[in-house]
Amino acid sequence: MDLPSHMFDCGDLRLDPERRLVELRGQPVSLSSRSFDILHVLIAKRDQVVSRDELISLVWAGATVEASNLTVQMSALRKALGDTSDPPRFIATISGRGYRFIGPAERAVDKLADSAEVAMGESRQPAPTRRRISMGHALAFVAAGCIFLGAVTRLRWSGDQPASPRLSIVILPFRSLGEDQSKAYLADAITEDLQTDLAQLPGSLIIDQGSAREVRDRSLAQIGQALKVRYVIEGSFQSFRDQVHVDVHLIDPATGTHLWDHGYDGTSAQPRDTTRSVVRGIASALAVRLPEYESSQALRDRPDDPDAVDLFFQARALMDRQDTLAAVTEAQSLLANAITKQPDLVEASALLGLLLVRKMQVFDDPSEDADHTLATQVIRTARAHSPKNTVAQVAYGRLLAFEGHCDQAVAAFHAALETDGSSADALTGLANCASVSGHPDAVIPALERAIAVDPASPVTKRRHFLLGLSYLFMGRHVEAIDYLGKAVAEDDSAPSQDCFNPTELGHLLLVAAYVLAGDKDKALRGYAEYNSRWPNRTVWRVHEYLSRSQSNEEGVGKALAALKEVGMHEFADEHADLGVEPPAGFLQGNAFSPTPKRIPGGHPVDTDGVVSLLSSGAAPLILDVGRGAAVIKDAHWVPDEDTDLIPGQFETTQAGKLLAGDFTRKIVVLGSGTYGIEGYNFAHHLISIGYRDVLWYRGGEEAWASARLEAGNHRDP
Repeated sequence: MDLPSHMFDCGDLRLDPERRLVELRGQPVSLSSRSFDILHVLIAKRDQVVSRDELISLVWAGATVEASNLTVQMSALRKALGDTSDPPRFIATISGRGYRFIGPAERAVDKLADSAEVAMGESRQPAPTRRRISMGHALAFVAAGCIFLGAVTRLRWSGDQPASPRLSIVILPFRSLGEDQSKAYLADAITEDLQTDLAQLPGSLIIDQGSAREVRDRSLAQIGQALKVRYVIEGSFQSFRDQVHVDVHLIDPATGTHLWDHGYDGTSAQPRDTTRSVVRGIASALAVRLPEYESSQALRDRPDDPDAVDLFFQARALMDRQDTLAAVTEAQSLLANAITKQPDLVEASALLGLLLVRKMQVFDDPSEDADHTLATQVIRTARAHSPKNTVAQVAYGRLLAFEGHCDQAVAAFHAALETDGSSADALTGLANCASVSGHPDAVIPALERAIAVDPASPVTKRRHFLLGLSYLFMGRHVEAIDYLGKAVAEDDSAPSQDCFNPTELGHLLLVAAYVLAGDKDKALRGYAEYNSRWPNRTVWRVHEYLSRSQSNEEGVGKALAALKEVGMHEFADEHADLGVEPPAGFLQGNAFSPTPKRIPGGHPVDTDGVVSLLSSGAAPLILDVGRGAAVIKDAHWVPDEDTDLIPGQFETTQAGKLLAGDFTRKIVVLGSGTYGIEGYNFAHHLISIGYRDVLWYRGGEEAWASARLEAGNHRDP
């Protein structure tokens, strides 16, 4: 393009063609190369309406492209400038003709020098050697509507240099090494693709390749000083025989310290696919590490008064490093503080929403109700401020899936992928919904792509688990063993006794996969280890952990049958004496703890006894506080929130309203089964507040299902 290369200063908006830099209200704006060129054209031709054809011709340099490419780039440009309102502030669409820049007029002339300082990020302290532009020159520049700061942009003077913008990065052109230079073009492809991918990182400022090429032969310190960047990425590409090798380095130019180095190998049979995969791996790893470095620097620079962005980076880095409840809770506090400091920081609200849903889905969340309410609020706020924000869309999809609306969640994940086609979180969300909907064949491509673009994530172990689960249910046992084995090896979380979680299920399904693959010895050893960590499980309880759609899959039946082969009981024995004496108060334990055979002040009853009561003339009120997997016909399933045994509040619960204070009413209470404390404790609570005819059905839902008796089902689909 033959356009002026001077700096343009249009009020709050500045564009520097030489450094390929755009600032809005003093903050750098991350733009793709095409979007930058579009803005450059429109500002340079601000007195004209620029047609779509002319823009395409200038920006794409004569290449044949679809008109939709311009639409996409224009949309991204407007979003980056916050110019999505009606009427627009910077770029107007002239119906049937094209586009026109309508940004504010130039600043007052007497502020020209200060504007130059701000635009270039130079020290605001005057120095004796500083030259000033004459008023005559300034007035000449005013005529075009934007101030051209050509010569001033190259002035340098003494004084302290300001800190480089956060996440400011230059990617030096990758070098092609070795004698075989037939694929040297791939080094340029890696550089360009990496430039595009890293531009998606929130808060990043990626220096254009034109500037990168200009300085690539200088020292690192000179590069950092000239471009005012915190990070330099350099790398090399080498092709030999049927292999390619890529090395990449992340460097602090001020000190020369290598913050991160890594090598990638691939095949040259399909070199473009290989290099694209390499780029995704590099971009993913850097997306994890850069916020971590930024948060570390913020803690050093502003330990006592971090700003909202500092807190956001700290939370992001913490989430990228760890996948524990403690880390998630700490990140939640950091993000809440960031939002308090800066309520319009959409990235913080969106990330907090995503974090809260993950906390509820994956961990034994002690404050699920409050977290659900807060997640709904912050996700709504983020989407209202930025409807196309990828993280906000993913968080919305995860929330919908958590609430059991996978059909709506899928639409949200696809919307996120329209904005960022490499969003690993959106791809994982699609895979989760496909899994619970009983479509394992759709899980695999989504998760393989997610792992390719996000291989360094701490949640990769859970993606491996879901891949293993899908392969197992599809009858592909060798692949199932591979991925379930990886998930088990990678998972260092403590075993939970309160519910089935991916850690436990990964170990158990690996046992089933060994049986189905014909390796009974490994299966028996694996089950012995599993049973020592997670006792009191039965095949029926495993089956009821799965969704209804998953339960209907042929592969699920085969996997459950395999568990019986290694000695897992299909059902618990409701009459077994498990050696537990009834306590003076509530029973301590979890959803799989053994229970006593009697209950003080109440009456134990078995399946035959319940059947007899139901056939009598005066049927009892049956309250089911189990998982809702096999609810007796005409029983009342009591959801979890009504089983919180808070003194003085029972009358306001669903069960309290059903009983209506009738202390003589015959009541049958049941939980999930012989193992699990919830049924015993709810019965004990009723007895303790005065109900005189309470029967505890110890066998619960599991015994009812074992007897093959008619039952409803209230659990999630």
